[in-house]
Amino acid sequence: MHIVQVDDIVSVHAGRNVTRIAIRDCDIRVYLPFGVVLDALRAFGVVRIHRGSAVNMARVRRLVGRGRHRVVLVLDGGAEHSVGRAFQSAIRARINGVERSW
Repeated sequence: MHIVQVDDIVSVHAGRNVTRIAIRDCDIRVYLPFGVVLDALRAFGVVRIHRGSAVNMARVRRLVGRGRHRVVLVLDGGAEHSVGRAFQSAIRARINGVERSW
């Protein structure tokens, strides 16, 4: 069993039969569906950015447009995560301080 501070969570990723939670210094495998893990973490600022990826919004340092419909979130530490096209407007609104229902 792992005890993780929410502030340590960097990102969450769907796998075949496992959800991987990336924290500051390692990855933790959780044997629950991605949606179940994301529902539990949503209240703490973890937001879906792609079909199988989510990030802790407290870790986002900037949003970068990289051409036609390509948006990347840069997290502290330099990690970059692509934002799916379906999630781009919601992420932009969240970063700009406009709340939306998720």
